[in-house]
Amino acid sequence: MPLARPTDPLRKNDVLASNLLFVTLALWLGEQLVNVGLRYWLLPSEPTPLWPGAGIWLLLATLLKAAFYLAIRRGMFRAKVVVLLVCAYLAYADTHPHHGYFAGVYLADFWGYSLLVLFKNLLVLAALVLMFRKPPVVASSST
Repeated sequence: MPLARPTDPLRKNDVLASNLLFVTLALWLGEQLVNVGLRYWLLPSEPTPLWPGAGIWLLLATLLKAAFYLAIRRGMFRAKVVVLLVCAYLAYADTHPHHGYFAGVYLADFWGYSLLVLFKNLLVLAALVLMFRKPPVVASSST
């Protein structure tokens, strides 16, 4: 099933939600690669482990997220529910009001990284709304 084929109007919201989730995946992957690059640049003398664990976990997490986002694109309801539950859990786990963090956004210093986290959170929220929103029903005109 090619991804570039014309979409069914009933699944248009799923495709848009999947596109938004893939944008957040690309942002997350870029963020992780920058972190790995900074780690190797700032700590070059650190011993490397026997197996490249960080790279393998990054690849597995990326593939798992991409698989769920493709399942959402194809309209699988279970994948939508799993992504909704994981997003709700992560928003709850990243909320620490006594330290000033709400869903991963540090409100005391809003510029910089907090702005990126807020942007990703808003994209995910828009995708979640689109996933569970029913498309408008067009009344067929019979003559």
